[in-house]
Amino acid sequence: MKKVAKNIRLRRKEMGISQHELAVDLGVSKSTVSNYERNITNPCPVTMAKLSRALNVPVSYFFLNL
Repeated sequence: MKKVAKNIRLRRKEMGISQHELAVDLGVSKSTVSNYERNITNPCPVTMAKLSRALNVPVSYFFLNL
């Protein structure tokens, strides 16, 4: 799932928001967002839905080019 992690980070940077800002939107800690982006932990389906809303992309965006 490295591609999912990479796509989360890529989209966050495209939008110009920090890990802290994304964490606040998701209701998680900054370290949790960092773990998602470094592929240490995988977000659950509910969090994937929250990520898609926060980053203004469909959930399928995170699975592109797998």
